[in-house]
Amino acid sequence: MIAFSITSCGGGKTDLDKHSYVSWVQNPENGLVKEKQIGDYGLEVQYRPLELIALTENNEIQLEEMKSRCNELSDSQYFNFKLKSNDPLLKVMDIGNVDEQDYYAKLEYFTNGIQQDLKLIDGNDTLICMFSVFERTYDLAPYVTFALAFENQSQNAGDKTLYFDGSKLGLGPVYLKIESNEIKNTPNLILG
Repeated sequence: MIAFSITSCGGGKTDLDKHSYVSWVQNPENGLVKEKQIGDYGLEVQYRPLELIALTENNEIQLEEMKSRCNELSDSQYFNFKLKSNDPLLKVMDIGNVDEQDYYAKLEYFTNGIQQDLKLIDGNDTLICMFSVFERTYDLAPYVTFALAFENQSQNAGDKTLYFDGSKLGLGPVYLKIESNEIKNTPNLILG
């Protein structure tokens, strides 16, 4: 077996295989996932390195494909944003609803409006959300997830703070910060 290290898309100190890499990135103890509890909601942001996105798209990806895909993705920064219910008996889509119209208003907001309420504070820059994709699970998961992309204006990995104006959900402003050293400590991905 021949192993190749992917370091062109991101930095890191240790080398991990595909499975270990994905587990490391998704483990909140490693700093790329931040959580906060506010009122009825749990909020979570996950920084998504380019290698993780490429692996998600194709688990059997090879070295040259990985380099090419990371290059294609490098104009943007990617995050997952989750909203959870702090009450295990209450679904996210039902929090604060008085009637059925409230459910459909929240669905419309998550599908078409939330993007305007999300920004990325990247060092000294505040970036608008280029796209937000609501991953609808039809209440099969205890959370709702949004795939987010922001312009990648800087090659320096500075602190990244996701700002969410949660006023439409009764939350007020929410800040979830991922520090630059946590991003820089992301391991190298070994393909082999």
